Amino acid sequence: MAEEVFRKIMDEAFEIDKNTRIWPAQLGEPLLLGDYFFRLVKYAKSKELPVTLNTNGTLIDKNLRNIISSMLDEVIIGIDAATRTSYEKIRVGGNFDRVVENINLLLRNKPESLKVTVQFVETEENEHEKSTFTDYWLAQGAHVKVRNKLGWGATVPSSLQRLNLERVPCPWLMRTVVVHWNGNVVQCGGDHEEQYLAGNVSNSTLYDLWNGPLKERRQRHLNNDFDFEPCRDCPDWACGISQWHHPDHPQRLQSSRGIA
Repeated sequence: MAEEVFRKIMDEAFEIDKNTRIWPAQLGEPLLLGDYFFRLVKYAKSKELPVTLNTNGTLIDKNLRNIISSMLDEVIIGIDAATRTSYEKIRVGGNFDRVVENINLLLRNKPESLKVTVQFVETEENEHEKSTFTDYWLAQGAHVKVRNKLGWGATVPSSLQRLNLERVPCPWLMRTVVVHWNGNVVQCGGDHEEQYLAGNVSNSTLYDLWNGPLKERRQRHLNNDFDFEPCRDCPDWACGISQWHHPDHPQRLQSSRGIA
């Protein structure tokens, strides 16, 4: 994303609500941008906006100094496995040992204010490792988040479909604004091919986009009307269902149905 586009989004987010959480990631690895990424983070933090970094953890060691100095609020690392065998099946091409070493490096050096969360997306391939994963990372001092596999707009098989829950308005649609690298605002995180555009931040404001086409779609959800694309067959309305384990209270399980 061009820096001027990012700055415009941050300026408007701050004006609307300075508690707006910024998640600079959408189907990509932010740390590939190196110093440029942290320049963007620095601007967001200059507005005192909370910023969460989602990463696969592979490049933490090469960016450790920036991560520590950037005043990030949270780093979420997707691992999804407790063993090298499972990791290599799920995260093809990744290096399990390097990622584990990188996370422990971050935990040893992070400022107290930085929350480090490791994420386990539970699927049939790894569900037998959930307890091992949780126990190990709690012992290291990390927060643990366990969630179901998303369908990303019904483009891939989702474990959410197994839950057999009564449908509710989708947290992605109700609580998030997704802006792609080119400034396009799409309906939700599952619309990665930009099939359902709401507009572009270069010629509109976040406020107007939120209260325009996106508002109409939110209202349909509130009316229990899900019979339109891409929502009709998408299981990701259950995306907020997750379990949190905290290192300071390892025996207390926190469940969430909010977006996280």
